[in-house]
Amino acid sequence: MERGLTQVKLAEELKIDKSTIAKYETDKIDLGFQMLKKYTNYFNVSLSYFDD
Repeated sequence: MERGLTQVKLAEELKIDKSTIAKYETDKIDLGFQMLKKYTNYFNVSLSYFDD
């Protein structure tokens, strides 16, 4: 939200399907390690940012 990204735009940037973003956001599926790495690289944050 801080970057003004939509699910569609983020999905395009990460080269994944928009529905996958929605599933991550609603906890229907968990981020795998490879996807977590994509997120940390894209948003320039550490892995600890995603720690609950």
